[in-house]
Amino acid sequence: MKEVPTSPGCFVCGKKNPIGLKLQSMYEEGLVEATFRPKEEHIGYENIVHGGIITSLLDEVMVWVPWTKTEDYFFTGEITVRFAKPLEFGTEVTATARIVQEGKRVFETEAELKDAAGTTYATAKGKYVRMKEDLSRKMKARMEGS
Repeated sequence: MKEVPTSPGCFVCGKKNPIGLKLQSMYEEGLVEATFRPKEEHIGYENIVHGGIITSLLDEVMVWVPWTKTEDYFFTGEITVRFAKPLEFGTEVTATARIVQEGKRVFETEAELKDAAGTTYATAKGKYVRMKEDLSRKMKARMEGS
């Protein structure tokens, strides 16, 4: 698998964001995954990771899946998350996303968040909208390594 590009200031993947998650997603065509170990600062209530952090992880891997096929950038159009089990901080999990349906402008994706034992903590479905060409070019120029 190869690394997806990152945007320096991104809350989820940005390596220069001092309060970010610094997630590094890996890909092959049609599949993206990332491993993450939540810290205490990611909790929402009594050692349980905040649902917004979980949603951000799932959104991050899903938004990159269309890119693996097109090398175009996409916006989140819609995301639905189903939380299956509370995730305690310190538990390493892997978010995995794949394409469900691809269109000219909109790709539908799905993702899951699991630990090494196969326990599912959350699943998600999303619709991702292709950026217009001029905005996509600007985005590519901002990405690390460009």
